[in-house]
Amino acid sequence: MKKTLMTVLGVLCSAAMAAGFAACGGDGGNGGNSSSSTTATVTYSLDSAKFDNELTYKEAFSYSGLTLKGSNGSSVSVTSAMVSGATTNSVGNKTLTVSYEGKTIATVNYSVKYEVEFVVDGATVATQYVMSASELTYPAAPEKADYEFTGWSVAEGTAITDNTKIVAQFEGVEASDINVSFGESVKGGVYEMEYDDIGYVSVAVSSAAGNVTWSAEIDNANVSIEEGQDAIDIESLKAGVTTLTVTAENAEGTVVSKSFKIVVKPQDFMINELALGSDDIEGVRTLGRTDANGAVSQTALTLATGKEGSVGAGFNENIKWASDNSKVTVNNGVVTLADGAGAEMVKLTATFEVNGKVYATSTAYEVRCVFDGVNVATYNDLIKVTEAGKAVVLNGDIAFPTAKNEIKVYTMDTTYDDTYYKNKGETATIKVLTQFKNDLYGNGYEINAHNATAGLLDATGSPVNAIFQGPLNFVAMGNSQNAGLLSVKAQDNVCFALFEGVTVNNVELRGCDLTESNGSVDLTDLNYIGTTAEVFGDNVTIEYSRITNGRTVLRIFGDAENDEKAIHVNIKNSVLSGAREFIIRMGSNRFVSDENKASPYLAGDNGAALAAKKRGSGSQYYQNMTKAQKDAYDQKYINTFVTVKNSVFKDAGIFAVGM
Repeated sequence: MKKTLMTVLGVLCSAAMAAGFAACGGDGGNGGNSSSSTTATVTYSLDSAKFDNELTYKEAFSYSGLTLKGSNGSSVSVTSAMVSGATTNSVGNKTLTVSYEGKTIATVNYSVKYEVEFVVDGATVATQYVMSASELTYPAAPEKADYEFTGWSVAEGTAITDNTKIVAQFEGVEASDINVSFGESVKGGVYEMEYDDIGYVSVAVSSAAGNVTWSAEIDNANVSIEEGQDAIDIESLKAGVTTLTVTAENAEGTVVSKSFKIVVKPQDFMINELALGSDDIEGVRTLGRTDANGAVSQTALTLATGKEGSVGAGFNENIKWASDNSKVTVNNGVVTLADGAGAEMVKLTATFEVNGKVYATSTAYEVRCVFDGVNVATYNDLIKVTEAGKAVVLNGDIAFPTAKNEIKVYTMDTTYDDTYYKNKGETATIKVLTQFKNDLYGNGYEINAHNATAGLLDATGSPVNAIFQGPLNFVAMGNSQNAGLLSVKAQDNVCFALFEGVTVNNVELRGCDLTESNGSVDLTDLNYIGTTAEVFGDNVTIEYSRITNGRTVLRIFGDAENDEKAIHVNIKNSVLSGAREFIIRMGSNRFVSDENKASPYLAGDNGAALAAKKRGSGSQYYQNMTKAQKDAYDQKYINTFVTVKNSVFKDAGIFAVGM
């Protein structure tokens, strides 16, 4: 086996590996006159097992449950000077960051909740910790001899803004005064109605004193009522909860009031879908955990309930949210992701509940949650997050800056055959605009490199030379005035580089914009745009995405650091378009030759030589091999495997696929 391409460096500097592409100088290690230290470095991890991560609003913040454990067996107690994000002055899900000796050690999730006590006759009968009134579950109506329970001091649905005591209210009642009762349709103090419906509730009043009169009133506009002789007609207007109170008075002037709740169920109850970009193919919204600065993101959901304006008082206050994944919480419609890794599909639901009974449940809304994902909507954040090697979740279209000095450009040695340049005593390098070393979830948005590849301006707004100046040469010849008189081209510059294990999902990667004229575009505009996307590692997946507008749209020629490594690329449900030459250009950064044969051979089943070539004379070809023979051949001689399913190739200047 003869390798004819560049030698893989045996020593790489750590800075280059961290940044992706950089030049390494010196001897790459502790050679020369440098000395090595024998002092062991102590690393620290956070022990938060005893930390109380559910705190009460405005209580003193305690760090007693947090300890740093040193790799040398030491222990350091966490103090207020070592933390940020510690507060109980507002409720919600929060993140505490612990730092030591100038380094961030870890983060801890905690929550702050209001303390709500239910008090009956001076005694606390229940204590609950909640972030909002919608999370409260009111106890059953308490009983007290010779008294009637008239309600709690804080009505259900009333906003909770502080630690609160909710006290049971009673009025003295004599058995002989007045009796007020409702028909069987009022069950457990609740009358249920469908949205936009008409019903009635029978009312019976009596008094030992005789000559009793009654009237009814409601506390909001969810329904309208009309009093009859012994019933109340009710028309539902908006989904929600209404309290209807009947007040009766007898001849002696004794007054008694009795209430029930009218629950109007919502119509077409569902969670509104979050926005996706105009280039969406998949139709699935992806959520990242943090923003580019590390702050935990909170995504707000809204509800759809049929007719516009069909929601009234007491509706949102009685919505309870849920997810089918313990790492995803929803409070008051705000979604928060726990710290973690990977991506999972999560189903979110909302229920309309009153007094513990569910009256309506939304259809499940499925989202993808990336627990180590970072939400990105600007170019600078994109560069910051990709340089940190974190997963990107797009929240908007991103265009490269128009000023050349604002564009980050990476350089790397070509991974293709650079013999031509070595013979000239030169180094062959390519330029890269963006490096993805972790997953990219686009939410249907685009990243457009046009300003870097075709529309650069200087500080005064005048055009400047583009960053890309065309592909490298594999070989070239010419006179002294024009060395490029005749050439065969090799690797080009790259707009978007995809590395090991990366998934590219539901995004458009655009090398530049093309101007349409008379129903067509001039593909010569793509001569110096470079390769739109190039794969530099194994196990890369491109799905539900659009990759477009480059000299080559997608190039796949092997691993960036090991030219003998086989790589696998899966393309599915995607659109690749707009190439000056090839939509997909694939091959290998190495080849195998045999001193005696033009092509390699494998042994056949009967011991005779079996031609491994696909075409030619003879009775057996590659397509006639057994599966075991094909697998052996592939493993030995093929470096690049590309699978394409349910995808479209469009507008190729030469061919859709070049191999």
